[in-house]
Amino acid sequence: MNVLHLRFWPLLSLSLLTGLPSWGQDGASPEVAAAGSGDISIVYGSAFAGSDGSIFGSSNKTGFDVTNKAAIALGYFDSGFDVATNANAQDLTSLLAAFNVLHTSNFDGVAAPGFLATGGTVPAGGLDETPYIFLASGITDFSNAATATEYGLFTDTGFGTIPDGGSPVPSNWAIDTLTYDTILLGSEEAGGGFGNANAYLTQTVTNSGGGGDPEPGVAVLVENAEEDPQISSTVADGHQVVQSSVAPQGEKAFHLMHTSTDQSDQIVQLNATITPTASSILYFETHFLDSTTTLLYDHSTNLTQPNLT
Repeated sequence: MNVLHLRFWPLLSLSLLTGLPSWGQDGASPEVAAAGSGDISIVYGSAFAGSDGSIFGSSNKTGFDVTNKAAIALGYFDSGFDVATNANAQDLTSLLAAFNVLHTSNFDGVAAPGFLATGGTVPAGGLDETPYIFLASGITDFSNAATATEYGLFTDTGFGTIPDGGSPVPSNWAIDTLTYDTILLGSEEAGGGFGNANAYLTQTVTNSGGGGDPEPGVAVLVENAEEDPQISSTVADGHQVVQSSVAPQGEKAFHLMHTSTDQSDQIVQLNATITPTASSILYFETHFLDSTTTLLYDHSTNLTQPNLT
């Protein structure tokens, strides 16, 4: 169990950015994909041809719908990221961290189980990168993919690469398809769709990242770890310890503040073991509450080589 026992003058904000894997070989940083310009109108997912229609489902061969929940995302991976190797290792931590979402949806409103042709108009991104379909079952919001029960990851050479957008008129990009010729996670059930079309199924995974099964009780935290913290805290009466208006980095921070009536020690305690990576960073920021809100102290430290007193 990690204990953060912090006492600063009147105001302190603390942000956690941790659990993000290092990239490439020997700690090299990832290459950045070209951003693109304008907008793209995307169509992807299931397709119909005659009486044949492709569907998506879970490993028990049940199509996704409002009961058998799943989220789907179209996106691309960071340039230089080895998708095949990480998928073969079932390294979900690295796969999800390197995946850039262009569009996401879920199966709650499908007309038939598993059949989802979806899309929308989105800002261009990942120019000339390979597009992938990422499925996560048991959830309806892909931002919660780390908590999904099963996963599927598919692409097809017929997709080509991600095109540039258009402005003021978006460019059109339709990659809805009956088949996928590359299945990195999941499986293909021949004839499991409508007519003679296939079903593309998710699978359970055995490795959440880091080259092995996670230790029992070890927490994997990501950027904005304060979003749903498993913490206990001792703070001034009525004070909200998680705030969004004072985060030095990320969207939220643990916020400790003395009041005129409570000058006692303030404590944030994480109720789980944290395993930092090479990119884990702990940010501190303090202010004096005077007329100019002068910044007194702003510091970050790499958690693998901490120097905190």
